[in-house]
Amino acid sequence: MSWLPTRTESEAELELNNDATEKLIADRTSELKTSVARTRSILDAALDAIVSFAEIDRFVDTPVKHYSSGMQGRLAFAVTAHLEPEILLIDEVLAVGDASFQKKCLGKMGEVARAGRTVLFVSHNMAAVRAFCRTSLLLNAGRLTEAGETHQVLLS
Repeated sequence: MSWLPTRTESEAELELNNDATEKLIADRTSELKTSVARTRSILDAALDAIVSFAEIDRFVDTPVKHYSSGMQGRLAFAVTAHLEPEILLIDEVLAVGDASFQKKCLGKMGEVARAGRTVLFVSHNMAAVRAFCRTSLLLNAGRLTEAGETHQVLLS
């Protein structure tokens, strides 16, 4: 007499779940490839503007790993701002670069805001916050302490 193992329900479920997982992964991979392709085409279309904005024309053929931290910051801001995101999150970008680049960044942030998109600007530079922001949130040790019109928040 021989004994043959039979498939249990858990084995069938496991197989079904693996099939479902593989399909899910395939779907997500396809979406990711589409998203990357879309982003790449947007970047390709905006490349000249990005390079010009970041002022890295002379270094465009140099691998980014050889850029200074300032150049990397300029490039990061330029790429992010030119991708036309619905929400532009800027965290102390104005600490990078000279005064003219900082002014250019504020101008680009203003363009994004005037186009109806949200700009979330995180900064310790109160002059820049005062010049750029209509409304502000004040955090202290990670907790919200004040919210409202910028001039009122900065008084507290």
